[in-house]
Amino acid sequence: MSRLINIGFLSIIFFFCISFLMGGGAEDMFTIEKRELSQLPSLENYTLEEMPRAYTEYISDHFPLRRTIMKTAAVTSYKLFGNIRSDAVVIGENRFLFLNTMDNTSPKADYQGTNLFSEEQMQKLVNDAVALKKAAEDRGQQVVLMIVPNKEEVYSKYLPDSYNRINEITRRQQFVSKMTDTGITVVDITDELKLASSKEDDLYFLADTHWTGKGAYIGASVLLDALGINHIPYSENSFEKAEYYESDIANLCHLYDEYTDTRDYSAEKNIRSEKSDKSIMFMGDSFRWRIEEYLDESFEKVTVRANPASQELIKETDADILVIQVVERNLMGMLTLIPNAIY
Repeated sequence: MSRLINIGFLSIIFFFCISFLMGGGAEDMFTIEKRELSQLPSLENYTLEEMPRAYTEYISDHFPLRRTIMKTAAVTSYKLFGNIRSDAVVIGENRFLFLNTMDNTSPKADYQGTNLFSEEQMQKLVNDAVALKKAAEDRGQQVVLMIVPNKEEVYSKYLPDSYNRINEITRRQQFVSKMTDTGITVVDITDELKLASSKEDDLYFLADTHWTGKGAYIGASVLLDALGINHIPYSENSFEKAEYYESDIANLCHLYDEYTDTRDYSAEKNIRSEKSDKSIMFMGDSFRWRIEEYLDESFEKVTVRANPASQELIKETDADILVIQVVERNLMGMLTLIPNAIY
């Protein structure tokens, strides 16, 4: 019996060693947790005093079955107690998941109004916007600054109490107010999305930071209105469920299999019955992916690029309309995106 126990114990040790050498699912964890996993430390990068801590971090990140263990713990805590085992995520009402980070792209800081632009930053934005407006007019181009609100702002009614307002004005409101004063076209979709959210819970994904096809349709509609281009209103179109979209917030807290009922939507009718003869260049963040199909239905020539597009590309495109889009949490990026479009 003692011999069998020893063999069993050694077999378990052997299994873990082989799993560790094979990676232990580290690549999957990188995809899910959206961060760089610790690398095997060496004396070239660490001092002798730092080596124990570095090895501890490495083993923690690459431990065999780490993903399975963390997922099991997360699902158990969620189902039994309704808790989220992650400081980066909070759960609100109606199963809504929200980001809880406090960094330069924090939706919580945006909502609380604790990350306003400094006077120096705001003055730079104003000067750059004025210069961009003039440069665009000189080349016969219309420029639009498009702001997509955070999910936390649109569905604030579902936020937990920890998301309390601190300042009356937010960075988005500060930006929109100052930019509008320059005369440049600013498209802020917040009011329209919040109005629609009073009746619908699927403009954004429950467990993802992004908007669905419904939210993107409203965004495209507001943009077309600002450009004076007719389209089919959101209220007059119908939507059908499309393919499942992976949930980035759920990935952070290992609840990706608990939100598989989340679905995207596609409009049954094109947003326009015929295309405008104008050309458009749309530079945006990840929110550009879902709005692109509505742009394709609206314009003869569409160029969509990730921020920041090169100045050379902007020149070559020579579009009638140039749109610079950012989601609210990425507003700080306008400090470089606006001057990048000046030529």
